[in-house]
Amino acid sequence: MNKNILKELDFLTNKEEITEHIKFYSIYLLIFERFKSRYIEEVKFLLCHVKFKNGKIEYEETDEYKKISNTMRNGKINIFINIVYWFKDNGVISNKECEFIIKARNDRNRIGHELLKLLLNQVEEKMLLNFLNFLNVFRKIDVWWINNIEVPIAGSDIPNDYDAENVISGDMLLCDVLLDTIYGNETYKKELDKIKKANKNN
Repeated sequence: MNKNILKELDFLTNKEEITEHIKFYSIYLLIFERFKSRYIEEVKFLLCHVKFKNGKIEYEETDEYKKISNTMRNGKINIFINIVYWFKDNGVISNKECEFIIKARNDRNRIGHELLKLLLNQVEEKMLLNFLNFLNVFRKIDVWWINNIEVPIAGSDIPNDYDAENVISGDMLLCDVLLDTIYGNETYKKELDKIKKANKNN
């Protein structure tokens, strides 16, 4: 048998190592797609005139949103990339942080198209760094969005103990729980177990 094929088969039968790789790539994809789908919808809902007809949402694009939906970059229109630049242009993220999201998108495409090839090698250090940088930008946008968009729109009284710097959305919480379960000390699971036990005793 070809030595390269034998080497690949040897790696693919290493359950512990291949499982770690699959976990990383799966988490990377899940969190990236969560971020992407959320802000594509959130920004569209924020910038367009919205009305409901027969139980469905209809959008009337404003000039600001038309700039997002019509701007071409490298000969193509990509709503998600244009939304990333919208955050940059509005001072939410820096040029460098914008690049972090673009790199994460490129990683996402590689994982989708080259998964087997990636599995046969060690996780690239640059991809791990890209993921960590992207996660930090996700958190930054998450905090900004809650404090500058959701809270003002809700118009509710802000409690005295409101922590504007550490506020977290449901999406970010799900990501944190996932990361803690896979790579952390299962803090969320322990707290959840306490709540379940308390409810059971009541």
